[in-house]
Amino acid sequence: MVGKGNDAELRPIIEELRAGLNENDVLGSLLHELASQRLALQNAERRVRVAEAKLMLRDLVLPNVAKYAGVRRVQVDAGMPLRRECGFYAIEYDALGKPRRWTGPDNSFYFDINLDRSIPLRFILRLTGGQEAVRHKLRCFTDNIEIPLEPYDVAGNTNFEGVLFPREILGVTRLCFVVHETSMLLEEGGKETDARRVGVMFVDLLVEPVTAEEVETAVFRTTSVLEMNLPDAAIADTCEEAETESISPEPAGNLSTTAVFSDTEEEEDGEREGEI
Repeated sequence: MVGKGNDAELRPIIEELRAGLNENDVLGSLLHELASQRLALQNAERRVRVAEAKLMLRDLVLPNVAKYAGVRRVQVDAGMPLRRECGFYAIEYDALGKPRRWTGPDNSFYFDINLDRSIPLRFILRLTGGQEAVRHKLRCFTDNIEIPLEPYDVAGNTNFEGVLFPREILGVTRLCFVVHETSMLLEEGGKETDARRVGVMFVDLLVEPVTAEEVETAVFRTTSVLEMNLPDAAIADTCEEAETESISPEPAGNLSTTAVFSDTEEEEDGEREGEI
Protein backbone atom coordinates (compact mmCIF):
# COMPACT_ATOMS: atom_id res chain seq x y z
CA MET A 1 0.00 0.00 0.00
CA VAL A 2 1.12 3.52 -0.74
CA GLY A 3 1.17 5.72 2.34
CA LYS A 4 -0.86 8.89 2.62
CA GLY A 5 2.40 10.81 2.78
CA ASN A 6 2.83 10.16 -0.92
CA ASP A 7 -0.53 11.67 -1.92
CA ALA A 8 1.10 14.97 -2.90
CA GLU A 9 3.45 13.15 -5.27
CA LEU A 10 0.75 10.88 -6.67
CA ARG A 11 -1.82 13.61 -7.34
CA PRO A 12 -0.12 15.18 -10.39
CA ILE A 13 0.51 11.73 -11.86
CA ILE A 14 -3.16 10.80 -11.41
CA GLU A 15 -4.25 14.02 -13.06
CA GLU A 16 -1.90 13.34 -15.97
CA LEU A 17 -3.30 9.83 -16.40
CA ARG A 18 -6.90 11.08 -16.20
CA ALA A 19 -6.18 13.67 -18.88
CA GLY A 20 -4.85 10.95 -21.14
CA LEU A 21 -7.81 8.61 -20.77
CA ASN A 22 -10.24 8.14 -23.61
CA GLU A 23 -13.70 8.66 -22.12
CA ASN A 24 -15.19 6.36 -24.78
CA ASP A 25 -12.69 3.56 -23.99
CA VAL A 26 -11.42 3.91 -20.43
CA LEU A 27 -10.39 0.25 -20.14
CA GLY A 28 -8.44 0.37 -23.40
CA SER A 29 -6.61 3.52 -22.27
CA LEU A 30 -5.69 1.90 -18.95
CA LEU A 31 -4.39 -1.23 -20.68
CA HIS A 32 -2.30 0.89 -23.06
CA GLU A 33 -0.79 2.80 -20.15
CA LEU A 34 -0.11 -0.43 -18.23
CA ALA A 35 1.58 -2.00 -21.28
CA SER A 36 3.73 1.11 -21.76
CA GLN A 37 4.85 0.98 -18.13
CA ARG A 38 5.64 -2.73 -18.37
CA LEU A 39 7.70 -2.17 -21.54
CA ALA A 40 9.65 0.64 -19.86
CA LEU A 41 10.28 -1.66 -16.87
CA GLN A 42 11.54 -4.48 -19.11
CA ASN A 43 13.92 -2.08 -20.91
CA ALA A 44 15.24 -0.84 -17.58
CA GLU A 45 15.78 -4.42 -16.36
CA ARG A 46 17.64 -5.22 -19.61
CA ARG A 47 19.97 -2.23 -19.14
CA VAL A 48 20.63 -3.31 -15.56
CA ARG A 49 21.55 -6.84 -16.69
CA VAL A 50 23.94 -5.44 -19.33
CA ALA A 51 25.57 -3.21 -16.72
CA GLU A 52 25.94 -6.14 -14.32
CA ALA A 53 27.53 -8.26 -17.07
CA LYS A 54 30.03 -5.49 -17.86
CA LEU A 55 30.93 -5.18 -14.19
CA MET A 56 31.40 -8.94 -13.92
CA LEU A 57 33.62 -8.94 -17.01
CA ARG A 58 35.65 -6.06 -15.57
CA ASP A 59 36.13 -7.96 -12.31
CA LEU A 60 37.37 -10.97 -14.27
CA VAL A 61 39.70 -9.05 -16.59
CA LEU A 62 41.28 -6.45 -14.32
CA PRO A 63 43.12 -8.91 -12.04
CA ASN A 64 44.70 -10.48 -15.14
CA VAL A 65 45.80 -7.26 -16.86
CA ALA A 66 49.13 -7.22 -15.06
CA LYS A 67 49.58 -10.93 -15.81
CA TYR A 68 49.21 -10.42 -19.57
CA ALA A 69 50.75 -6.95 -19.78
CA GLY A 70 53.96 -8.46 -21.14
CA VAL A 71 57.61 -8.52 -20.12
CA ARG A 72 60.08 -5.66 -19.93
CA ARG A 73 63.18 -7.70 -20.66
CA VAL A 74 63.51 -10.56 -23.14
CA GLN A 75 66.26 -12.14 -25.21
CA VAL A 76 65.75 -14.22 -28.34
CA ASP A 77 68.79 -15.97 -29.81
CA ALA A 78 69.41 -18.01 -32.93
CA GLY A 79 69.51 -21.24 -30.91
CA MET A 80 65.80 -21.02 -30.16
CA PRO A 81 63.27 -22.75 -32.46
CA LEU A 82 62.40 -19.82 -34.72
CA ARG A 83 59.69 -20.23 -37.36
CA ARG A 84 60.54 -20.15 -41.03
CA GLU A 85 57.33 -18.14 -41.58
CA CYS A 86 59.03 -15.38 -39.59
CA GLY A 87 61.90 -15.31 -42.09
CA PHE A 88 64.57 -17.62 -40.63
CA TYR A 89 66.54 -20.55 -42.02
CA ALA A 90 67.71 -23.51 -39.93
CA ILE A 91 70.32 -23.21 -37.19
CA GLU A 92 73.99 -23.06 -38.10
CA TYR A 93 77.01 -22.87 -35.79
CA ASP A 94 80.22 -20.87 -35.98
CA ALA A 95 83.71 -22.20 -35.24
CA LEU A 96 83.11 -21.76 -31.50
CA GLY A 97 79.83 -23.63 -31.58
CA LYS A 98 77.64 -20.56 -31.12
CA PRO A 99 74.26 -20.65 -32.92
CA ARG A 100 73.34 -18.29 -35.75
CA ARG A 101 70.80 -18.23 -38.59
CA TRP A 102 70.47 -16.75 -42.03
CA THR A 103 67.31 -14.80 -42.70
CA GLY A 104 65.43 -15.38 -45.95
CA PRO A 105 64.30 -16.12 -48.55
CA ASP A 106 62.28 -12.88 -48.41
CA ASN A 107 63.89 -9.56 -47.57
CA SER A 108 62.09 -9.23 -44.24
CA PHE A 109 62.04 -11.09 -40.92
CA TYR A 110 60.14 -10.38 -37.74
CA PHE A 111 59.60 -11.15 -34.06
CA ASP A 112 56.22 -11.26 -32.28
CA ILE A 113 56.85 -10.60 -28.58
CA ASN A 114 54.44 -9.89 -25.74
CA LEU A 115 56.13 -6.77 -24.34
CA ASP A 116 55.11 -4.36 -21.61
CA ARG A 117 54.60 -1.22 -23.71
CA SER A 118 53.66 1.03 -20.79
CA ILE A 119 57.30 2.21 -20.65
CA PRO A 120 59.97 2.97 -23.28
CA LEU A 121 62.03 -0.08 -24.26
CA ARG A 122 65.33 -0.43 -26.08
CA PHE A 123 65.99 -3.30 -28.48
CA ILE A 124 69.35 -4.44 -29.81
CA LEU A 125 69.50 -6.68 -32.88
CA ARG A 126 72.86 -8.43 -33.20
CA LEU A 127 74.14 -9.72 -36.54
CA THR A 128 77.45 -11.34 -37.35
CA GLY A 129 80.14 -8.90 -38.47
CA GLY A 130 81.35 -8.34 -42.01
CA GLN A 131 77.93 -7.44 -43.39
CA GLU A 132 78.75 -3.88 -44.33
CA ALA A 133 76.25 -3.93 -47.20
CA VAL A 134 73.35 -3.79 -44.71
CA ARG A 135 74.95 -1.54 -42.12
CA HIS A 136 73.08 1.59 -43.20
CA LYS A 137 70.28 -0.07 -45.18
CA LEU A 138 68.54 -2.26 -42.58
CA ARG A 139 65.16 -0.80 -41.61
CA CYS A 140 62.79 -1.57 -38.72
CA PHE A 141 59.01 -1.09 -38.45
CA THR A 142 56.52 -1.49 -35.62
CA ASP A 143 53.12 0.02 -34.78
CA ASN A 144 52.93 1.22 -38.42
CA ILE A 145 55.94 3.54 -38.09
CA GLU A 146 59.63 3.23 -38.89
CA ILE A 147 62.03 2.97 -35.97
CA PRO A 148 65.46 4.54 -36.61
CA LEU A 149 68.37 2.16 -36.07
CA GLU A 150 71.81 3.04 -34.77
CA PRO A 151 74.47 0.55 -36.00
CA TYR A 152 77.72 -0.09 -34.16
CA ASP A 153 80.29 -2.90 -33.93
CA VAL A 154 80.93 -4.93 -30.77
CA ALA A 155 83.25 -7.95 -30.48
CA GLY A 156 83.15 -8.82 -34.17
CA ASN A 157 79.37 -8.41 -34.45
CA THR A 158 77.23 -5.55 -35.74
CA ASN A 159 74.50 -4.27 -33.42
CA PHE A 160 71.43 -2.31 -34.51
CA GLU A 161 69.81 -0.40 -31.67
CA GLY A 162 66.42 1.29 -31.54
CA VAL A 163 63.78 2.46 -29.04
CA LEU A 164 60.13 1.47 -28.71
CA PHE A 165 57.91 4.23 -27.32
CA PRO A 166 54.97 3.47 -24.98
CA ARG A 167 51.54 2.65 -26.38
CA GLU A 168 48.15 2.06 -24.76
CA ILE A 169 47.29 -1.17 -26.58
CA LEU A 170 48.04 -4.44 -24.79
CA GLY A 171 49.16 -7.49 -26.72
CA VAL A 172 51.86 -8.68 -29.05
CA THR A 173 54.42 -6.26 -30.50
CA ARG A 174 55.73 -7.09 -33.97
CA LEU A 175 59.31 -5.99 -34.64
CA CYS A 176 59.80 -6.27 -38.39
CA PHE A 177 63.19 -5.79 -40.02
CA VAL A 178 63.64 -5.22 -43.74
CA VAL A 179 66.88 -5.94 -45.60
CA HIS A 180 67.63 -3.75 -48.62
CA GLU A 181 68.50 -6.71 -50.81
CA THR A 182 69.12 -10.45 -50.60
CA SER A 183 71.70 -12.63 -52.32
CA MET A 184 72.14 -16.24 -53.40
CA LEU A 185 74.31 -18.34 -51.08
CA LEU A 186 75.94 -21.53 -52.35
CA GLU A 187 77.67 -23.68 -49.75
CA GLU A 188 81.17 -24.88 -50.59
CA GLY A 189 80.94 -28.05 -52.65
CA GLY A 190 77.18 -27.72 -53.01
CA LYS A 191 75.09 -27.81 -56.17
CA GLU A 192 73.53 -24.73 -57.70
CA THR A 193 70.11 -26.19 -56.95
CA ASP A 194 71.02 -26.10 -53.24
CA ALA A 195 71.63 -22.35 -53.27
CA ARG A 196 69.59 -20.31 -50.80
CA ARG A 197 68.46 -16.71 -51.03
CA VAL A 198 69.63 -15.09 -47.80
CA GLY A 199 69.52 -11.70 -46.16
CA VAL A 200 71.57 -11.29 -42.97
CA MET A 201 73.09 -13.63 -40.38
CA PHE A 202 71.08 -13.31 -37.15
CA VAL A 203 72.67 -13.87 -33.72
CA ASP A 204 70.22 -12.57 -31.13
CA LEU A 205 67.74 -9.86 -30.12
CA LEU A 206 67.64 -8.17 -26.70
CA VAL A 207 64.81 -5.96 -25.40
CA GLU A 208 65.16 -4.06 -22.11
CA PRO A 209 64.03 -0.83 -20.38
CA VAL A 210 65.69 2.40 -21.51
CA THR A 211 66.85 5.54 -19.67
CA ALA A 212 65.22 8.97 -19.97
CA GLU A 213 68.30 10.41 -21.72
CA GLU A 214 68.22 7.68 -24.36
CA VAL A 215 64.52 8.31 -24.92
CA GLU A 216 65.17 11.99 -25.68
CA THR A 217 67.79 11.05 -28.26
CA ALA A 218 65.47 8.46 -29.77
CA VAL A 219 62.63 11.00 -30.08
CA PHE A 220 64.86 13.27 -32.17
CA ARG A 221 65.98 10.39 -34.41
CA THR A 222 62.45 9.08 -34.86
CA THR A 223 61.10 12.52 -35.80
CA SER A 224 63.81 12.87 -38.43
CA VAL A 225 63.08 9.44 -39.89
CA LEU A 226 59.34 10.08 -40.05
CA GLU A 227 59.96 13.31 -41.95
CA MET A 228 62.22 11.62 -44.50
CA ASN A 229 60.77 8.14 -44.98
CA LEU A 230 57.37 6.57 -45.30
CA PRO A 231 57.05 2.79 -45.74
CA ASP A 232 55.94 1.76 -49.22
CA ALA A 233 52.99 -0.56 -49.75
CA ALA A 234 55.10 -3.71 -49.99
CA ILE A 235 56.84 -3.04 -46.68
CA ALA A 236 53.57 -2.13 -45.00
CA ASP A 237 52.06 -5.46 -46.08
CA THR A 238 55.08 -7.44 -44.93
CA CYS A 239 55.31 -5.72 -41.56
CA GLU A 240 51.61 -5.56 -40.74
CA GLU A 241 50.75 -5.72 -37.07
CA ALA A 242 50.60 -9.04 -35.25
CA GLU A 243 47.08 -10.42 -34.78
CA THR A 244 45.59 -9.53 -31.43
CA GLU A 245 44.56 -13.13 -30.77
CA SER A 246 48.21 -14.24 -30.67
CA ILE A 247 48.87 -15.67 -27.23
CA SER A 248 52.16 -15.72 -25.36
CA PRO A 249 52.73 -18.47 -22.80
CA GLU A 250 53.89 -17.56 -19.31
CA PRO A 251 57.52 -16.30 -19.40
CA ALA A 252 60.21 -18.55 -17.97
CA GLY A 253 62.54 -16.26 -16.08
CA ASN A 254 63.19 -13.22 -18.26
CA LEU A 255 62.37 -15.07 -21.49
CA SER A 256 59.00 -14.76 -23.20
CA THR A 257 58.40 -17.53 -25.73
CA THR A 258 56.10 -16.03 -28.32
CA ALA A 259 54.46 -16.60 -31.66
CA VAL A 260 57.85 -16.25 -33.36
CA PHE A 261 58.89 -19.70 -32.11
CA SER A 262 58.07 -22.95 -33.90
CA ASP A 263 56.77 -26.03 -32.10
CA THR A 264 59.92 -28.07 -32.57
CA GLU A 265 63.30 -27.31 -34.07
CA GLU A 266 63.48 -30.80 -35.59
CA GLU A 267 60.29 -30.24 -37.57
CA GLU A 268 61.53 -26.89 -38.86
CA ASP A 269 64.93 -28.32 -39.84
CA GLY A 270 63.27 -31.17 -41.73
CA GLU A 271 61.20 -28.71 -43.73
CA ARG A 272 64.32 -26.70 -44.54
CA GLU A 273 66.24 -29.63 -46.00
CA GLY A 274 64.04 -29.75 -49.07
CA GLU A 275 63.86 -25.99 -49.54
CA ILE A 276 65.82 -24.01 -52.11
